[in-house]
Amino acid sequence: MGRVGNGRAAGAVVVAAAVLAVSAAPVAQAAGPGRCARGRVCAWSGQGTTGAFCSWRGDDRNWRGGKRRCGFRVNSIWNRGRGQVTFYASANYRGQITDPLPATPRPLNAADIAIRSHRWSR
Repeated sequence: MGRVGNGRAAGAVVVAAAVLAVSAAPVAQAAGPGRCARGRVCAWSGQGTTGAFCSWRGDDRNWRGGKRRCGFRVNSIWNRGRGQVTFYASANYRGQITDPLPATPRPLNAADIAIRSHRWSR
């Protein structure tokens, strides 16, 4: 596991997560790192926090369903929360694709990851 990195070495703390603080409509908005509020995990479709954007404060069992929808492949991620976040390839927290991602001081670039759900460590 290790598809997210800080540019140093593939396999370093590798995980990313995020989704958006938006309305109940599908949320894919252009946004830089300034849009990722503390306490959230945020994801962008492009490298360097470009492209579509999603963020979450809590767990999300299905990025493509429910109130918040985020269907793009993740290329930037930032955990601005206090715990670790684990990402999964399938809905309902199945198919772990990354090691738990701890909070980081800045966004990390990811490797075009298809994330379907995420869960915060308790």
